[in-house]
Amino acid sequence: MNTPRIFTFTPNPNLDHTLTVADVRLDEVLRASAARIDPGGKGFNVARALANMGVASRAVAFLGGAAGARLGAMMAAAAIDVRAVPIANETRSCYVVTDAEGTHHLKVNEPGPLVSASEVGALLSVIAEEVQAGDLWVLAGSLPQGVGTHLYAEVIELLHARGALAVLDASGEALRLGLLTEVVPAERLTARVDALAHQLAALS
Repeated sequence: MNTPRIFTFTPNPNLDHTLTVADVRLDEVLRASAARIDPGGKGFNVARALANMGVASRAVAFLGGAAGARLGAMMAAAAIDVRAVPIANETRSCYVVTDAEGTHHLKVNEPGPLVSASEVGALLSVIAEEVQAGDLWVLAGSLPQGVGTHLYAEVIELLHARGALAVLDASGEALRLGLLTEVVPAERLTARVDALAHQLAALS
């Protein structure tokens, strides 16, 4: 049984900045006892989880500016293959202030960069170049500014036309439109999932 190649697509990745404080309080100056920065974005998180299980994947994402360069370098340092689609604007950052016990936190997410129509076109060209029949693609996360809610649906149609399968983790109109694309026969999806399950079982 052939094991599917796995790709993730993260349209709106981010740097996660986490500050740990003694107590999360509003309207006060708080001093952090620890600080960390991690790569973020749902598709990137899937790629990182797969890497932790010894499963290779390729992560496709819009990346721009110093934050995008740092994010790509962090993923590469984790031995994750990244196919970046360069954009002119800066990749977003997200911020969490939490107490040491994780009981309370504040989280603020930037909206994400403005992505141009030509950059979306470059993304679709990259996907068309990468995809092969039998691949499994995980499309996950929010959409950046300037990208229509039809993007996931457009990507799914491209993947299906090339014989690849897509798993979509989205919300709102982007999810609704994605679900309106061509339905993959259950036997095809089952065969790909079974092949991946065998691969994961062999690693355990």
